[in-house]
Amino acid sequence: MNADPQAVKEMLTGALKVLLHLTFPTIVLTISLKVPLREFLAELRRPALFLKILVVGSLLVPYITAGLLRLFDLPLVVLGIVLVASVAPGDSFALLEAQGKKGKISLAAATMAWLCLAMPFTVPAWMALFSRWFPLNLKVGAAGLFATIAPLTLLPLLAGLLLSEYAPKFSARLHPVAKQLSRFLLLAAVVAGLALGVKGFAHFTLPSVTAVFLATTVALLLGYYCGGADRSDRISMGLTSSLGNFAVIILVAHLSYPQAHVLKESAAFVIVRWCVIMFWFLFLRLRLRLRGESL
Repeated sequence: MNADPQAVKEMLTGALKVLLHLTFPTIVLTISLKVPLREFLAELRRPALFLKILVVGSLLVPYITAGLLRLFDLPLVVLGIVLVASVAPGDSFALLEAQGKKGKISLAAATMAWLCLAMPFTVPAWMALFSRWFPLNLKVGAAGLFATIAPLTLLPLLAGLLLSEYAPKFSARLHPVAKQLSRFLLLAAVVAGLALGVKGFAHFTLPSVTAVFLATTVALLLGYYCGGADRSDRISMGLTSSLGNFAVIILVAHLSYPQAHVLKESAAFVIVRWCVIMFWFLFLRLRLRLRGESL
């Protein structure tokens, strides 16, 4: 008996929403359990770097992205997703990506927290501007935005840091359990995201993919080169500025267009964005190998 395609899509959508709400905080908690509190606090004592990443990630990247997107005739759903992603750096996956790509995890954690705290002030303002510049009606409130991102990023980060510092024995026992759980949740989320994202690729024509490539590249390079002389700092900054918060994309879409369902298109966008980031990471690694260096 053939399954109803609509029922399958609804099942995948529901499963992905649940998995993401579990996966994001679990990943942050798992990684932060291994970040010494003193290292995290030491990163916060670099005001010049934090001012640069705020200017780059929350001001310069959105402005340049908006200019780039004016060059393309994009479906409104893709246009909206890319615009929202550009103003919401500080995704939970920045920690995971920094860990896997030789970035500095303590810096990635500190900048994620910093940018998430800035989002309630910057994102609503950008939504109002984008709604004037493009044929979109984007909106989000500061309180609702903070209530959405705090449980997924800030609270598990704070919990991990405090447990690592003040309950090291419990933290050491909890970490392997949380690590296995995060791996399982991530795998399940990736499978559901791929299955759903394939359906969302209907909106990703060549101009759409080109626009995502350029927008992600700009964010990645601007973040990378504001990271200073240390390569691990640069990688962390590049990843942080190029990884727009997935939860914010879904929240803005829901509040702006309550009848629209953009999860599959958002999943497709994340897939394309990940491919762009991997392309530049592999390019960097190849360039270093040709120079006889390593990450």
